[in-house]
Amino acid sequence: MSLLAEVYRAALPADRPTTLSDEVLESALSGLHAVGRAAHPDVALTAEAFAGHLARCAAALDGDDHHQHVGDLFLAAAVLNGDAPAVDKLRQSCWPLALKYLRPFREASIDDVAQELWNALLFGEPGKYPKLQSYSGKGPLGAFVGITAQRLALMRLRRDGADARLAGRAAAEINALASDPELAFIKDQHRDSFQEVLKVALQSLDDRARMVLRMYLIDGLSVDRIAKVYGVSQSSVSRWLAKARDAVLDETRRLLSEKLRLSESEFESLWNVLNSELDLSMSRVLGEVA
Repeated sequence: MSLLAEVYRAALPADRPTTLSDEVLESALSGLHAVGRAAHPDVALTAEAFAGHLARCAAALDGDDHHQHVGDLFLAAAVLNGDAPAVDKLRQSCWPLALKYLRPFREASIDDVAQELWNALLFGEPGKYPKLQSYSGKGPLGAFVGITAQRLALMRLRRDGADARLAGRAAAEINALASDPELAFIKDQHRDSFQEVLKVALQSLDDRARMVLRMYLIDGLSVDRIAKVYGVSQSSVSRWLAKARDAVLDETRRLLSEKLRLSESEFESLWNVLNSELDLSMSRVLGEVA
């Protein structure tokens, strides 16, 4: 087995095997390293270290556009590998872009967000990988950093009011269940399955749709405020919310039906109960995911 192919295969997660041959892998990995090295000649990163990083972050090795952001991938890998010049380049090139993403969130302390951002990107939380390790080159590194900064800013704003909002919603649900024992039994029996498939359905949304739902349901931002964040009309945001909710609804229904395999009448009875609490359930799931 060729050296780079061996390193790559060893670093691949068990649930993501590759069908590429050793020869194809060796050629692709060597070529990607050459492109990355040319983009950042002042950054030190061996071909072996880059190959391992490409495996761990699930970067595409083939296809017409797989070289488009390889320079960014190379820089990210070097940062995670501890190269000081690479860390400096990341900060200098991406922080100005991150500030543009943070313009709508003036309520959040930019200095605190900056500290959280670099900690999250370079080190991660206890028991979690650095967020930079999940950058797979599907878009510009600056956009990835900017979106990460935006999410951290939203999380800081969320801490001020989200707990109270969720507590109020939970209290409303408890009161509803207390007044309807049959409803309580049905929900309790299938709660875990519903939460599992709802989480999958939410993860199937694109980043913007998931972010808009989170801003609306978790952070309590109005349609007008969200529109200002994205620089679009209120009607556009309303359409985004409706489309995202319908997509989650359809995918949740499909997945739950496949998972439970109930009769049509049994499933419809269950679905009517669960569907009535969809926004509350989405709030809970979105509140658990950063």
